[in-house]
Amino acid sequence: MGSRVQISNLHEGIIAMTKVIHTNTRELGSAVDQLGNEAHEAAECLKNVGGAAVRQAEAGFDAVREKAAGYLDQGREKACEVRRTLDERIRSQPVKSLLIAVGIGAALGVFLTRRC
Repeated sequence: MGSRVQISNLHEGIIAMTKVIHTNTRELGSAVDQLGNEAHEAAECLKNVGGAAVRQAEAGFDAVREKAAGYLDQGREKACEVRRTLDERIRSQPVKSLLIAVGIGAALGVFLTRRC
């Protein structure tokens, strides 16, 4: 009779341990699921942050490109203005312009012949 009681106690102990194992397995499964969900949320957050960084970089690039285009337009306008002014001065004082051009040519000629 003592062995039946012991077997019964062992059986009840095994059943209790099995229940604990099942409970722990369910809890572990829930924890793994929650961890997976949190990892997915973190990945989405990183993707959003990365997308925001790309959009911000593109906006900065667009601003720089617009500024550069503005500077290029200003440079073209200034070059055209200088050319018009130079044309007006040459037309208003052709002899003086010719003498200045000859003087610059002579100076360059002397400078270049000495170097070679």
